[in-house]
Amino acid sequence: MKKFLLAILACSVLPALALAKVYTFDLQKTVEQYTAFQAEIKEVRIQSENLNVEGKQKEAELQALVNEIKLLVQDRQKSELLTDDAKKKLDDQINEKQKAFETKQDQSRKEFQPKVDELRKKAADIESKHVAKIREVVKTLGQSKGADLILNSSANSPVVFYSVEYIDITKEVVEAINKK
Repeated sequence: MKKFLLAILACSVLPALALAKVYTFDLQKTVEQYTAFQAEIKEVRIQSENLNVEGKQKEAELQALVNEIKLLVQDRQKSELLTDDAKKKLDDQINEKQKAFETKQDQSRKEFQPKVDELRKKAADIESKHVAKIREVVKTLGQSKGADLILNSSANSPVVFYSVEYIDITKEVVEAINKK
């Protein structure tokens, strides 16, 4: 019964697809060549790189504290040679450094996470805005070509695994979006 229904469906859908005007375009390539998008996203990338540099500096500061704590712990492990006052002093220094480390680590998280979240949101907003513009251009081009269907042929999220080149309108989409 299932085979019969599939055969009927294939017989009814396939002729309609054969008559359809179908085009493809590569969304990934379009975005890579879309100058307005690239200009806006470049700013976010620069901010991200700056944040990364700042993060590495904070990480180095934290690592320096870890190294200081390790040295103090090593000194404390040689405790048989130390007086009780010296041991207590080392214990206090270790506790102080550990608290300083935890405070600095917590401050870094609180400082950086909102910045990272803001950059992610900014990038997503830029992408969303420009994909909407691309969609508008694709729709307009499709209507002008009398297209029944336009499919994304990008390598990273293909909807089309094969198409003949003459139905690919990526170049026209890039030209039209860059004129806007």
